[in-house]
Amino acid sequence: MSYTNYFYVYNKSTRYPLTKTLVDPSQKYKVMAQTASWGYARTTRYTSRSAEMDNIIFDLDLFITQSQSNAGATSNPRMSRPQAWAKNIVGVGGFRHYNNTNPADDCWCRSGSTGPAQDGGVGVTLAAYYDSIRTTGYSSSSYTTGFGGTSGATPIINGYGQIAIQMFTEGMFGHPKAPDWRQRFAYKPHFTTTKCLLTATSRQLPLNRATRVQQGYGFPSMQDLYDLRNNMLVLDELDVLRQGQSRTYYVWVKPGTKEFRSVMHHADPPGNPAVTRRRINSLNMKVTDPNGVSYWGQHGLMNSLTSTPGGVRDDVEVHEHVILTNPPAGVWSVEVQAEAIRQDSHKETPQVDADFALVVRGIGGGRDKTGAKLDLISSAPGDFRVSLTGLPAGWTSGYTLFSLSTKRPVAMGNVFGLEADDLTLAILSTPPSRGNVFAFTNGGGSVYPGAPYRFPAEIALLLRGRTIDGVAFVVDGRGRIVAASSVDRVTIR
Repeated sequence: MSYTNYFYVYNKSTRYPLTKTLVDPSQKYKVMAQTASWGYARTTRYTSRSAEMDNIIFDLDLFITQSQSNAGATSNPRMSRPQAWAKNIVGVGGFRHYNNTNPADDCWCRSGSTGPAQDGGVGVTLAAYYDSIRTTGYSSSSYTTGFGGTSGATPIINGYGQIAIQMFTEGMFGHPKAPDWRQRFAYKPHFTTTKCLLTATSRQLPLNRATRVQQGYGFPSMQDLYDLRNNMLVLDELDVLRQGQSRTYYVWVKPGTKEFRSVMHHADPPGNPAVTRRRINSLNMKVTDPNGVSYWGQHGLMNSLTSTPGGVRDDVEVHEHVILTNPPAGVWSVEVQAEAIRQDSHKETPQVDADFALVVRGIGGGRDKTGAKLDLISSAPGDFRVSLTGLPAGWTSGYTLFSLSTKRPVAMGNVFGLEADDLTLAILSTPPSRGNVFAFTNGGGSVYPGAPYRFPAEIALLLRGRTIDGVAFVVDGRGRIVAASSVDRVTIR
């Protein structure tokens, strides 16, 4: 982590060159996170300094936290550092924890500066302790038990962000693991993904103790981030959309799931300080449950801890959420729509397009192997076997879907983690029959899936060297999907 040196930036009147050097892969620093507990004169507006911060984060792809400020006890608690109004920043508010370990008495209680932003957005992203923070000072003898304000809350949130980055580079969310600590920089997530990981697993304070604009999406939980690591779809800007395009992901929610969240962030170019609207591009998120009930990102969340059905597209936030408790089991869809791409935000392609990070929490299948589990096995030339275990009772038929589209990390595709291709669609059109590995009925323990399926050796030899992904699902007599398996990948020997 780097902290932003107050005097250096003020003397240079810009933060961009310093930050650019810190993230230059040819330099020794290779910084993956930055924080600032100071800023320019407080304001309620999106200013040129806000736009500068958006430009830094957008161009340099760095996870940055910024203290909101400490105007909670003033006549205008919205007064915040201009950098905190940037769209791509993690703006940090505060709440009082009263120097104890009991979260039940935590409250905003006129502490940190708050939202909303000038365009009605939440403003604050996350919040942390405002009071009684134990920390070191500027010398070996300046330890204190009384640090506070959003100046103290902000590095706490930044530290949690760094833990999320470390977990990502350890491969805990299904992406490639850095070979060793010296190479983490090359394997780090985009800032959008880090931000989504934190807010997808945060714990919210009750609204009577901290409103949405006071706490943002709450306090990060590293326990939940770790415990749910295999129950999340974590897309690190894997998909790109042009104007009018959309991308839908189908995920499986198991019975008994306590909470479902879908969080999307798209990196947005700096806004125009002369207008009220901060957002440039319009990417929207829509979630639909197994009963056909739809939830637009952000709808209802300003006045509730959970989302409200229906609504309309949100055209304010670049960081959108759907939050639901006790979600019904079954197939959910998460759709990201590119309503308007007014400015290119995916510089890697010549087209005017945009990418996004997406984290969906509370799902089974994918990388979760605690339920139905699919194994693809090839241990020698001519050997290709399929095993499906852990199926629930009551199913009547099912499908084993295969795909040759394997450029993504495993379980990062659009159908239960599989990236569907023409082979997948062809299998879905196959009528189920007893022992058919592609489309099967519940035929007992002697045939697939009751027993592993072995492809004929000549088929395995034809596929030699090909990498194949697979996922399976089963349905009951009413045609409802009752389980989806983990995704597996094999390269045929």
